[in-house]
Amino acid sequence: MNAVIRMETHYIKLDHVQYPYRIIRTNARRLSVRFIQSTFIVRAPRSLTASEIEHFFLVRKQSILQLVMRDHQRQLISLEEGSHIAILGQDYTVFHYSKVECQLHQLFLRPNHLKQDFLSLLQPLLLDYVGSHYRTYANILLNREPPELIFKWLTSRYGQYHTRHHRITLSLMLAFYEEDLIDYVIVHELAHALIPAHNKEFYRLISLVLPDYRARQRRLRQKGEVIFS
Repeated sequence: MNAVIRMETHYIKLDHVQYPYRIIRTNARRLSVRFIQSTFIVRAPRSLTASEIEHFFLVRKQSILQLVMRDHQRQLISLEEGSHIAILGQDYTVFHYSKVECQLHQLFLRPNHLKQDFLSLLQPLLLDYVGSHYRTYANILLNREPPELIFKWLTSRYGQYHTRHHRITLSLMLAFYEEDLIDYVIVHELAHALIPAHNKEFYRLISLVLPDYRARQRRLRQKGEVIFS
C-alpha cells in the first residue's frame, strides 16, 4: 500500500525555464514523474533526498522535457453533436441519438453516455485495421500462437505485453495516430513476446521487420495525450 507521507514543493530550471515540482513522499520503491497543469508531480520513496531527486531531473532532462512537450500537444476530442473526429485518417461526424451506432462515417452516441459509447465504437474501427496487420507481423516474428489481443483506453502507454497471460493490450488512443506508428507499436509488443527487455537484441529483432523503426519511435514520442472535451 503506497500511503502518502507528505508533500513538498520545489523548483528546477531545465533549458532556461523554471518549473515547479511537488514531491509526494510515499512507501513506493521507485520514483515516478508526471506533468500536470504546468507542474511536475514526483512520487518518491521516503529514502530519497531532495538533491537526489533534483539529480534525477538533470540526468533524465530530455525524457522529462518530453512530458512537457506531450502536455502541450494534447489533442482535444469533442463529442459535441456535429463535431468532426478523424479516426485512422477517416472523418466521422458525431450525432446524439437514442442508440449507439456507426455507419457511413457517422457516429451515433447516447447523450448521457458519450465517452462510453464512443470508446465502444472505437474498438471495432481500430480492430478493423489492426487485425490483419497483427496477424501478418505475428507470422513474421513468432513461431508459435500469437498473444491474445485486447484493447483498452490507456494514456500512460501505447501497448503492453503480459507475460503471464500471453496477451497484448493496445491503447484505443492509437486510433488517432498514423498507421505506420500503429504498426510500430504492434511490432514492439510482439517482440516482447520473445524478448522481455529493451536490449540490443530486442531492437535488432524490430529492425528486421521495420528498418526505419527509430524514426517511427521518435515521432511516437512526440505524440500527446488525447483528451475528451
